[in-house]
Amino acid sequence: MLQFIRNLSPIRIGVLSRERQTVFLRVNIKNPQLPTVDESLIISHKKENSVFRNLEAALSQVPPSFFQHAPIIFCLPFKHLTIQKLVVPKLKKEDLDQLVSQQVDTSHDAWDYQVFSETIKEDHVSCDLGIFKLRKTGLEGYLEIFQKYKLYVDRVITEPTVFRHLFSTGWVEPSEETFLLADLDSKHLKLYIYSDGSPVYFRSIPLGYFDIVSSLTRTIRHQDKDIAISHDKAKEILSNYPVLEGKSHPDYDFPLDHLFFLVRPNLEKLSIEIKKTITFFPKA
Repeated sequence: MLQFIRNLSPIRIGVLSRERQTVFLRVNIKNPQLPTVDESLIISHKKENSVFRNLEAALSQVPPSFFQHAPIIFCLPFKHLTIQKLVVPKLKKEDLDQLVSQQVDTSHDAWDYQVFSETIKEDHVSCDLGIFKLRKTGLEGYLEIFQKYKLYVDRVITEPTVFRHLFSTGWVEPSEETFLLADLDSKHLKLYIYSDGSPVYFRSIPLGYFDIVSSLTRTIRHQDKDIAISHDKAKEILSNYPVLEGKSHPDYDFPLDHLFFLVRPNLEKLSIEIKKTITFFPKA
């Protein structure tokens, strides 16, 4: 299983590793209904580095006092996970564990699973679940990086479960309604559908913020001048100008209507995928 031994200390260290940044959170859960973030660090990375190198570089910049022997919860980068969807009869946990384990190469894969929903049809109950798999060599690679800095991971979680745990912290109030939650990271749009505060569906589309930025990295003609837009400049434009509104203004240095035309194809692709998901779950 990907979940390790729990610790009763009121302090938790959360580490979220992505391709462009590593996020460190020091959280006090003494009051489970009102946890507090005592300290947070966000360390950005160069795009050419691997996630392993980025994690090691980030850990080298965090002072040891940040950890103070608190248990560490590490969220695996999504790109290393394989997700297998499965529909099975409703079973006791021990029987379900055994059934799921038969779907996994336990000699090579670390794994866990999550039941997303239950369906009742003709007096039979079936469960839709997702099996999250990671090569043990990849997991060991991450753990060795932590051990290099004399840090030991208490629990390993995956991104689809982050939001499930978020509702249990009291940070986000669960809704009785069915809703869709979209998470756009550098390379993926991840869509989660929640009903009664529990995840019932998850999918990932291989199109992210990096693709939107890349669509702007070109030379454009404006006021009889050629303007070369680098990757960093494209990020700055998206951060400081309302490009997605598609309206130009004389006070702006860039023709926003033209820039919107460049990013529009990717935005339309994202919109189509969101609509597909909503159509599949009309209550969202």
